[in-house]
Amino acid sequence: MRKILSFIFYGIILFSCSLAVAKDFLSISDIHFNPLEICEDPANSNCVLLIEELHVTEANSWAMVFKKYNQTNKITIYGKNTNYILFNSFLEEIKNQTTKKKFEFVIVLGDFLAHFFIQNYNKYTKDMPKNKYDSIDIFVQKTMQYIAYELRKSIGNNIEIFPVLGNNDSSVDNYNVDNPKKSNFYKNLQSNWGNLNKSILNSSSFLEGGYYIADTGLTNLKIIALNTNIFSINAKSQDNINLKNMANNQLKWLENIFKKNTKDNFLIISHIPSGVDAYTTAIRIEKSKDKVSFWSSKNYNIENNYLKIISNYSNNINGIFVGHTHHDGFQILNQELGLYTVSVPSVSPVHFNNPAFKIFSLNETFNLENSVTNYFDLKEKKWIQGTSFNELFESKNIFIGIQSLVGKWLNQLSEPDEKFMKYFFVNSPFANQIRSKWKYYACAMSDNLESSDYLNCINQEN
Repeated sequence: MRKILSFIFYGIILFSCSLAVAKDFLSISDIHFNPLEICEDPANSNCVLLIEELHVTEANSWAMVFKKYNQTNKITIYGKNTNYILFNSFLEEIKNQTTKKKFEFVIVLGDFLAHFFIQNYNKYTKDMPKNKYDSIDIFVQKTMQYIAYELRKSIGNNIEIFPVLGNNDSSVDNYNVDNPKKSNFYKNLQSNWGNLNKSILNSSSFLEGGYYIADTGLTNLKIIALNTNIFSINAKSQDNINLKNMANNQLKWLENIFKKNTKDNFLIISHIPSGVDAYTTAIRIEKSKDKVSFWSSKNYNIENNYLKIISNYSNNINGIFVGHTHHDGFQILNQELGLYTVSVPSVSPVHFNNPAFKIFSLNETFNLENSVTNYFDLKEKKWIQGTSFNELFESKNIFIGIQSLVGKWLNQLSEPDEKFMKYFFVNSPFANQIRSKWKYYACAMSDNLESSDYLNCINQEN
């Protein structure tokens, strides 16, 4: 009888463990698609023809136009935006991934458009008839529509896709914040992104400023999609919206979401992270004598107010995901509360990383368990599945691994972490770019949001 009971008990344990299957989701960031790459070559006489055809062709059929004018089959190189060849390869790879894995949902963390998108379009069309090709608004809308259409086609119709706005996603200028009372930008984007998830189509907050809440399809797990371009230190508005009011309105909305949904868990997604901009800080610190933040502190401290809100509701937050930096990193916001952001590396190799996307795994309580970064090796010209975070850094889960890394770095700040730098640049040959600036990055990823803490960190002697 004891043997039978033992067998039954053991069977129950095995059955329970089998039910606790990780929930995977796909994350994509900083595609930076450049539809006019052939125009960069002054000798290419097809630039004008390409622009003309894109204007008269429905966005859903743009792929045929790109195939016609991209016969060289040359993929993007390090330091460049994503061309059609790389974008198409990326789409094929994520389609391949959806046949191998079950993804609960997909997050896309902004910057769909290439750097200098507007300036380059204006340069390439300056000698073309103004009445036909002077509307950058239409070209931006169609490009965003094309990317959304191709993502949906590759990922399939049964998986919700949750996008956010990046600072380059504008028909006016980089970091421009549109005034919803004067501009149709959010309204047009709501229509273009309507095929990605139903929540955007029904969201009044999206029309007010490009942010929204959505159900993931998993019980009591929701997405909060923020527009952190409004919070950026570089934010501006051509139509003179009051950025302070717009930022505060979004924060009030965020707090109300938490208040109204006390029994739910949340994943927060956005483009521009909070915290220290290590890259810019390393360049400017000798002159400014202080850190440079990603978010504005002019007359109103957005970051402190944001941190206060998420600290008050930390028990409801299961993950915070950002893009913008193009690298595979993280930043601890509050170690005691277990609050931290995870960066998703870019599809574009413009910052000398390998093109990549990231697969996250949630455990049975929807906490972040593990991640794998898959990347396109630009030297080998093939997609490679990376080693999981937990295996690479010998950790039980992501947060434990992050804490272990930070602890090690702060004890030996003068010694760059070779393994992590390679991870940070997604195994590109340019990882040594930050070797001489390592302390600025290590201290930025630690719990050092206050200026005094950050300065003490970078000035410490090991």
